[in-house]
Amino acid sequence: MSIKRPPCTDATHRFFEQPTASPDDVNSIDANSYRRIFRDIPIGLIEIKPDTFIMTHANDRAAHLFGMSVSDLPGRSLLSLISENSAETLRKLDFDFKNGASRVHTFVIEGKRKDDAPVLLAVNAGVSYLSDSELRILLTVEDAAVRSLNDPAAGVKSFQDRLVRSERLAATGKLAASIAHEINSPLQGISSLLNVIRKSRPTDDELIDNLDLIKGAFASIRDTVNRLLDLNRPAHQIKQPVDINLIVTETLALVRGHLKKTKVTIQLDLSPDLPRVVASQQQLSQVFLNLINNAVEAMTGLSAVDTTMKQQTFFGGSIHIHSEWDRKNSMVNVTFSDNGPGIPEEELEHIFDPFFTRKKVMGMGVGLSICHGIIDDLKGVIAAENGKHGGAVFSIRLPVAP
Repeated sequence: MSIKRPPCTDATHRFFEQPTASPDDVNSIDANSYRRIFRDIPIGLIEIKPDTFIMTHANDRAAHLFGMSVSDLPGRSLLSLISENSAETLRKLDFDFKNGASRVHTFVIEGKRKDDAPVLLAVNAGVSYLSDSELRILLTVEDAAVRSLNDPAAGVKSFQDRLVRSERLAATGKLAASIAHEINSPLQGISSLLNVIRKSRPTDDELIDNLDLIKGAFASIRDTVNRLLDLNRPAHQIKQPVDINLIVTETLALVRGHLKKTKVTIQLDLSPDLPRVVASQQQLSQVFLNLINNAVEAMTGLSAVDTTMKQQTFFGGSIHIHSEWDRKNSMVNVTFSDNGPGIPEEELEHIFDPFFTRKKVMGMGVGLSICHGIIDDLKGVIAAENGKHGGAVFSIRLPVAP
């Protein structure tokens, strides 16, 4: 039974990447080795039985999250330490696993410490036969406040907000894709009919000119439809180990002319020892291009699609692009910072929502939503904030290639 990599910390990645024994191989794993796994892994770990949710194994880190000693957990039902809503989540998980589900599930549960203080826990759950021949459910548990972007100061609210935003993006993306498909079919029929009319009146120059105008409008609608469809299909590109720094430099080459026209300078601070990440080079280039163009437009008021210079537009600005290797968490970090006006606080929460835009020239406002979908599909995180000294800062974190 294969288990996919969970979108969480490096410690959890390493655990779930360990080969999972089948019932026939159980005798090859002795009890001491199994205890060492629980003792040495740098994350809270709990093994529970299906149906009863009785904890059969746990480590010190898991016990600490509940304010208990490790001897307090085995033999006790995990349901007694979580809220009823969270218990329902576990019951659904149990049903899925018993019906053959093998993927790792990621969710949040509301826990209760020994002193009755609440604690919000980030959980990854998978199946295992490691301890004996019976099915077991393995849970990695972390304090959600600590796990939130690996920054304790971010707090539980930040983690919850990202979960809500992901759900909202997924729902909106599916709705947008459904609407786009409904638009696409009649659009193709009308376009074909225009071609027929054009061929039937090849000498009518005025009619042909008007048909060309109509076809141009339909092309604009088609592009909008394709952007809507992209909201719900970020995973179709082939992924392989890629060099982040190379993608950054190649993307900058694409917009060199636009940067020169707007007098925007680029400051590169790229780590020379950056490891590779697993991604689609085309998709990451799309993300970086979107962030660069957004920064340019925020600073100058001029979009990359504008073909004329505007007298009232202020030109100039600077974009700082920084990459680094977070060895502790086995992540590659890339940040795009500008010295523009920044993002109003009331808009930060919605900056990655589909169709959210203050820029008339950008139309549908789906660019950052697509970026969010691409990075999320790569098990990474993209976040937006305002810099300490002004301007907007977009941060991307991606797991290092195995």
